[in-house]
Amino acid sequence: MTSGRLRGEVVLPRAEDGEVGSGLADLLGARLHVDILIPRTRIAGKMRLLSRIETSSARADARKALADRGIPTVIGELANPVFMDEWNTEVAVRTIALAIRDPQNVALPLDVVEEWLQCDDDQIAALYLEYKDLATRLDPVGSADALTEQEWAAIDGAAKKAGVDTLMSYGSRKLALFAISSAAQPAS
Repeated sequence: MTSGRLRGEVVLPRAEDGEVGSGLADLLGARLHVDILIPRTRIAGKMRLLSRIETSSARADARKALADRGIPTVIGELANPVFMDEWNTEVAVRTIALAIRDPQNVALPLDVVEEWLQCDDDQIAALYLEYKDLATRLDPVGSADALTEQEWAAIDGAAKKAGVDTLMSYGSRKLALFAISSAAQPAS
C-alpha cells in the first residue's frame, strides 16, 4: 500500500470498494454529500452521514484499537476523562475516515484510517464537529429544543473541566442550547 492522500500520495481503490448495488444500496449511494476542506490543508473531500452499520463498525473498530493499546473501553472505566478523550477521538477518526469521500468518486473513501491517524487532534476535532453539525442539519425528525438531563450534565462537566475536545464533540447546536439554558439572568 502506498502512503495516502493526506500525506500527498493517492491510495489505489480496492476491488472490494466496487460499485453500489441495487435497491436500498442505490438510495444509500445517493446520499447527500457536502463539500469539505481538511483543516490546514488544501485537500478537498465530500462528507456524508454514515449508515447505521458504518457507525456500528466505526465504534467496534475504535474499541478494538483502544484495547490493542491497553486502554479500557468498558462503560464504567470510560468515566475516567483520559479514557473518555481517547474513546471520543478514536471514534471521531474512524467516523470521518468513513464519512469523508473522494470528491471525484464518492463511492470511495478519501483515505484510509491509518492516514487519518496522522492528522493532529485539532484537525480531527474540527472535522468531527462538522460531521455532528451535518447530522443536525439533516435530522429528518427535527432537533429537540432542549438537552436531555444527561447531555446537560455531561456538557456542564466538560465546561467546568475546560474539556474543549469533549465540548466540541457535542456540536454547535447542543452547545448553543446549553449556553441559553445555563445563562445567568441579569440582576434587576
